[in-house]
Amino acid sequence: MRMLHVLRPLTTALVLTAAAAPLAALSANLKRVGGVLGTSVTYQIQGDPGQLYFLIPSLSTGPVPLAIVDPLDTRFLDVGLDLSTLWKSGFLNGAGQASAVYALPADPTLHGIALYAQFVTLPGTGLLVDEISNRSSFMLGLPQQSTFTVGAQPGTLDGHAQTLLNDGRVLQSGGSSEVAGTSVAQSGFRLFDPQTQSFSATTGTMQHGRAGHAAVKLNDGRVMLIGGGNDAGAIVASCDIWDPATGLCTPAAPMSTPRGQHTATLLPDGRVYVVGGLSLLNTADILATLNSALASTTIYNPATNTWSAGPNMPKPRVGHTATLLGNGQVLIAGGIELTNLIIIVVPDFSADCRRYNPATNTMSSAAAIPGARGLHAATRLSNGNAAIAGGVDGDPVLLSFTVLSSVRIYNATTNAWTSVADMTNPRVYPVLHSTGGKLVALGGLSTFDIATTSGTPVQTIETAPETGAAWSAAGSLQLARPLCVSTVIEGGQRILTTGSGDNGSGGTIPDQTADLYIP
Repeated sequence: MRMLHVLRPLTTALVLTAAAAPLAALSANLKRVGGVLGTSVTYQIQGDPGQLYFLIPSLSTGPVPLAIVDPLDTRFLDVGLDLSTLWKSGFLNGAGQASAVYALPADPTLHGIALYAQFVTLPGTGLLVDEISNRSSFMLGLPQQSTFTVGAQPGTLDGHAQTLLNDGRVLQSGGSSEVAGTSVAQSGFRLFDPQTQSFSATTGTMQHGRAGHAAVKLNDGRVMLIGGGNDAGAIVASCDIWDPATGLCTPAAPMSTPRGQHTATLLPDGRVYVVGGLSLLNTADILATLNSALASTTIYNPATNTWSAGPNMPKPRVGHTATLLGNGQVLIAGGIELTNLIIIVVPDFSADCRRYNPATNTMSSAAAIPGARGLHAATRLSNGNAAIAGGVDGDPVLLSFTVLSSVRIYNATTNAWTSVADMTNPRVYPVLHSTGGKLVALGGLSTFDIATTSGTPVQTIETAPETGAAWSAAGSLQLARPLCVSTVIEGGQRILTTGSGDNGSGGTIPDQTADLYIP
């Protein structure tokens, strides 16, 4: 091995001239940037200025004892020595920094293979090796294809929320997990780290289990968890705030009304705008559940930890979307609205849209969507406009539905909708992302039963330009994930999607996988 040939003479000299000393505190840090097959991966190396480093990529995780080059060293490398021809070495500059770039071939046989890397610095005090960095891990992948993550989730998770943190990690909050065959709402958190492509638990917990809640990253980087259903299945008004600096969670002021399946939008001034939702969940009576929908909106001020009333919508609404437009206003689009017909309340899918102006705390009419829908997806485009896709139309009273493939784009300046190309697949409960100048649609169901929120999952991923001119199939999820949660990570280079999938186990083995898609 090339490293052994270099290190052994140094080892002899160091052992003869220095006694063993306490190990230095860890400052060596390795960070990966990129890594798509057909492009390159860059490793950013940080350590003590002037030291010699060896960067060791590998297809295995070790462990490898450092005693093979220094009999006094009892530590281990977390990578193997199988790719010795690709090792790189050099000296850290005056800021303690260096970088190493590897070209990655567009080789389909490499897709889905994990690549690990770690570096060491030397010389140490009394030992050959000074510091050992953290290990970087990622799946090699081709564009418009997906892989599993390197590490699986600790358990199943559905009805959770995902929030992109300022440091690039993703916080998973709450959700329901399978425990001894029973679905139990969780009060804890999990963190996904793109540098290791793995999940870990945090120390913080919410006041109670929470699923079907809303999560919003505040301007200071903390994450607010709002409403949802508790571990007893009741809709709650309680709220929590998780702090990434400590990993701890503290209660926030509760809303005046319990809410689940609502929307929550961070406003430009740092407040949080919450719209509609349900105040009751009765799985045995879907009409009673729909009839609990709310017309009210409410606003949270993190500076004072207080809630204040926002303007009411004309009718109660759930299954809508709320999108922050480039002009700072919020577009509330579609959903299931409740109409009071003297003695009864009738739910129906709506094309109605509203715009909320936080500067004046007022709500005004917006152009209606061409085609009523609810349970659709929405995203803000790079030009500040909004796109909506999919959803369902039909008769909630008769439980008769049509799943939609249509896509519409809203122009915030002209207050007008444009009908663009349909997706290749109808989708209810889809996910829609705008990243890298394109739209990405994934997940959802092509058939739908509102009573059980079940149907036929769509595994195909499809993309279109932001204009929506034409959609085309662009790979698929590793597993069909009917009610998935999805987050754009790494500056748009990958998309993390979680939620239980069909792993072929027939439901007897909980699915703990997660998908990474490269647009």
